[in-house]
Amino acid sequence: MVDYLTAGLLLPSAIPEDFGITYKNRKHTGEHPNNLNSSYLKAPRNGISPITKLPAEILLSILSYLELDDLLSMTRVSKNLHQLCLSPALHRRLNLKNIPEKISNTLRTHILPAVRELTVSLNVFPHHHYYRYSEDSSTLFTPSNHIRYKKKISHKGNYAVSRLLDCNHKELEESILAPILEFIKLDQVVELNIPFSSSYLSFQELQGILYKLNSGIIQRLNLKGSSLSGEQWIKTLRNRFDNLIELDLSYTEITSLHCLKTTTKLKKLSISSCNSISTDLLSDFLKYHLPISVEELDLSRLDQIPLNDLMNLRVVYQVINDQGEMEFRPAKMKQVKLIGIDHLTKKDIRKLKRNWEKQRNDCTMGTITKLKADLIDWTNREAKTPNSESYHRSLLSTPSFSTIFSRISDNLYTPYTPNSTTSPIITPLINDRKIILPTQHTFLQSLSSSSSNNLDLSSVDNSPNHATQNREQNCEEDAVSIEIIHSAILESDDEDGYRKFIGAVVGGSLELDTRVKDGWDEGQRGYIEIDQ
Repeated sequence: MVDYLTAGLLLPSAIPEDFGITYKNRKHTGEHPNNLNSSYLKAPRNGISPITKLPAEILLSILSYLELDDLLSMTRVSKNLHQLCLSPALHRRLNLKNIPEKISNTLRTHILPAVRELTVSLNVFPHHHYYRYSEDSSTLFTPSNHIRYKKKISHKGNYAVSRLLDCNHKELEESILAPILEFIKLDQVVELNIPFSSSYLSFQELQGILYKLNSGIIQRLNLKGSSLSGEQWIKTLRNRFDNLIELDLSYTEITSLHCLKTTTKLKKLSISSCNSISTDLLSDFLKYHLPISVEELDLSRLDQIPLNDLMNLRVVYQVINDQGEMEFRPAKMKQVKLIGIDHLTKKDIRKLKRNWEKQRNDCTMGTITKLKADLIDWTNREAKTPNSESYHRSLLSTPSFSTIFSRISDNLYTPYTPNSTTSPIITPLINDRKIILPTQHTFLQSLSSSSSNNLDLSSVDNSPNHATQNREQNCEEDAVSIEIIHSAILESDDEDGYRKFIGAVVGGSLELDTRVKDGWDEGQRGYIEIDQ
């Protein structure tokens, strides 16, 4: 249907009433069905199109799959589609790849004010030519090869003023994002992604954008490769983004992180490639000030972190319980990325994982014990339905089955059980839904029987609830386990570790002395490549 929409074939009265009738069922008129002049493609006389009969919710769902350029081209199809294509529900997300010279009325009044998740994906390096845009709504985001746009903007009252430098350090342009941000309601933006913006967005302009964000609404902030540097950015973010869930500060020149300890809702934090942070400050942050709410931490390419400081990563924290005593509890950490840290070996990674999980396991034992005490013990509850014993006795009272059950002891027998006599006919046991088959069907009986040959029925009846056991086990594993994503290739940094690494690499190309078959000549060599 989208193909018909984009092709412009669903104009009102563009589809005949008998559109669903196949060509074979139509009367032969001597015209080919692909002929545009045939009656098959003639518009219905009543001027009603089937697309207009669809509910607005279905139309919005279909239109949500279209790109913005295609969506804007649909506004010329009909009045109904014009209103639907400009619906705010379709423009919550905007990926801005170019900056238009002239903001059209469609952008200014319908699209930009509805944006709640903004991504600015401009080129990292400034172009020799900036983009001009046609006033046609269908080509709002299609650059043309015109001369670059120059415009002088007053510095007074304008926070978005920046200067771009080309390779010769000459001033090129001013205020790159100001024309767009002027019409976006930044105080209602939930997600802002401006990756690698240092080449076109100065710190002053970025600071002005961050000041306009609402600290109670913004949840995801991606400032990767931005112009944040030193400790100046702390004044911008201090006590303003306590509700942040995701924060990406990678590839920046920041030198401090202590202001992040107030972000109690932060789940994803990336400080990869922030090499300007000193080792002492980084170690202090990871040990004492890392928010306990962080679930995914990216420390990739931070070679300044020694192994001992990683050992002290804040995977547990202290808290005062209801009795006024200090106790340790596991933090919410689930994943740590250590990609590109060259001094780490596979042995170090295993040591880190054991150390972190041991700390969490030690402080989890008390929590798991308390959880077991709080869980309802259903085994001691009075059964609402007849238990297996009463049902067993009712079966024994039946004359046709009394002789059969008298031969069955408290154990489940299989063909491999010692002292096994002739088995009875197929009889269901209600306790664990196993079936005792005749001895001649040994294969089927081995499949139906339990893995344990001597399974005590009393132990089955009195065993704890399996669902409770699985719940406790899963809860304990989730509270302890930490996934480490790394790029270590050496087993260890000693001679033995290098030998193992060289052996693994050499093993990647095997010389096969093929006295083997399948057309191989003797002495021919085969190689196996390993994708590192």
